[in-house]
Amino acid sequence: MDGVLAWNGRKKVDPRALYTVWVGANDFFGWLGSGTDPNVMIQRGVANTIAGIADLSAAGARYFVVINLPDLGKTPTALGLGASGPLSFLCASYNNLLEQQLDLLDDDRRLRIVRVDAFALINDMVSNPADYGFTNVTQQALKGLPAADPDQYLFWDGVHPTTAAHEAVAAEVL
Repeated sequence: MDGVLAWNGRKKVDPRALYTVWVGANDFFGWLGSGTDPNVMIQRGVANTIAGIADLSAAGARYFVVINLPDLGKTPTALGLGASGPLSFLCASYNNLLEQQLDLLDDDRRLRIVRVDAFALINDMVSNPADYGFTNVTQQALKGLPAADPDQYLFWDGVHPTTAAHEAVAAEVL
């Protein structure tokens, strides 16, 4: 996050703004082909997230929305690689450690952290697709174009949610 603070040309941020933190998924997809110990990846990823929140806090940020990892085992990429179960387990492990670390930050009375459970939300979308207007929660809309209606898909490509899925996440944040 220090790079972000340097990028904006100052080391202070608006203390009244709301800062959204939603990171970690790319670490998992990088892990799939790297052979890195997943426990090390999880610890580093959570540590980086907490360090970023601390950097923003040191610069004046007080209000945060922290969105945990969605269940990446439900993505078309994970399903296609046969990595669904292990990836779901690792995401849950990451989220558990993130939750523990956020609990420690709750002791800082200057900070207000709203937590959003994207893991549970993605699983609800997969279990109850009609509730979200989806007809396809396992394939990517991109491969069905031009005939496919992306708003009926959970995933745009192999890993990224569609605009409709992001709207559901935004509603959950609100």
